[in-house]
Amino acid sequence: MSAPLARLRPDLDFMPSPVPDRPGLLIRDSFRYTDAVLIVPPALVACLDFFDGEHTESDLRDALFRATGEIELGAVIGQLRGALSQNGFLEDETFEELRRLSHEEFAAAPVRQPSHAGSAYPDEP
Repeated sequence: MSAPLARLRPDLDFMPSPVPDRPGLLIRDSFRYTDAVLIVPPALVACLDFFDGEHTESDLRDALFRATGEIELGAVIGQLRGALSQNGFLEDETFEELRRLSHEEFAAAPVRQPSHAGSAYPDEP
């Protein structure tokens, strides 16, 4: 049996895409370990359910086959999994490295810049 797909991080923000010519589900990192923003097309939104740490790539392939009737799905699955992983949206080694680097950078910073200045409160005292 194949290994389960990595789990989507539970701390991500999900919302409908605000981009008129790119409908789908927008995903961004609320903790800002990455500045990446992904828009998952409507046809692939249901595929995100398979990134739960329990389903396998075979499960995802079977569901996509039932939905599309297409046999050659490896590229679609690889592209979706790759985009999620490379941007730090999965609980995998890529995210662990992004988090480690972010924590190290924060700990080593001589000055901590205010993160909400100019939005939640004035940027000048």
